[in-house]
Order: sequence, then C-alpha cells, then structure tokens
Amino acid sequence: MNAVVENPRNIVVQEIDPNELSGKLKDGYVVALNAQQAQSMGKDSVKDAYVREKQDADAADTQAVVVSVLEDTLSGTGMTALSEVLVSDVMGEYIEQKYSKDYFPAFEWEKVNAG
Repeated sequence: MNAVVENPRNIVVQEIDPNELSGKLKDGYVVALNAQQAQSMGKDSVKDAYVREKQDADAADTQAVVVSVLEDTLSGTGMTALSEVLVSDVMGEYIEQKYSKDYFPAFEWEKVNAG
C-alpha cells in the first residue's frame, strides 16, 4: 500500500479487490469503503460508519461523476436540456432524498458550458 506513510503500531493494512469485500468484511477490524460499496453490502454509510468524509472534502471533487460530451454534439441533440436537468435544484433534491447521506450533489447548481 503506497498510500501508507507511517505505521508506528504495525497495523496490518491489506488492499482487497472490491468484489471480495462483502466476504472479507467480517474478517477486518477496520474496513474502508465508499458509499456504493457499503450500499451493495446492505450497509448504511451514515448509521454503520465509524468515521466518514465530510461533504466538502476532496473526495467530493475527486470522485464526482462527470458527464462530458463532444462540443459538436451539444446542440440539437437534447444535451442542452439534459445538462440543465442534471444541475437543477430538482435533481439535487432528488439525489439528497433518494440516496440520503450516502451520495450528495457535487455541483453548485450551475451549468458549465451547456451550449
């Protein structure tokens, strides 16, 4: 694990393939997973978590889902309408309501180059 800089207590850190997590969960004292992995195992990332990243943490930017299209497909294909829906208050409220605190809108309700 290249990310571990110091380990003064000699804690065993093992990287596990995400597909194997559900079977290994009972074996670990501490297991780090993302909200999607937790949900797929029937866990609640708020109720079952010991610690979790804050909504404004770097992960919100680095793990956000990005929708991108070629510039010449923006007009006339419905992409403008789609981009307006994806960054709307309605979409933000839907994400917050449907996924509780597991996921949250990473956008600031703004269109970026929506044609």
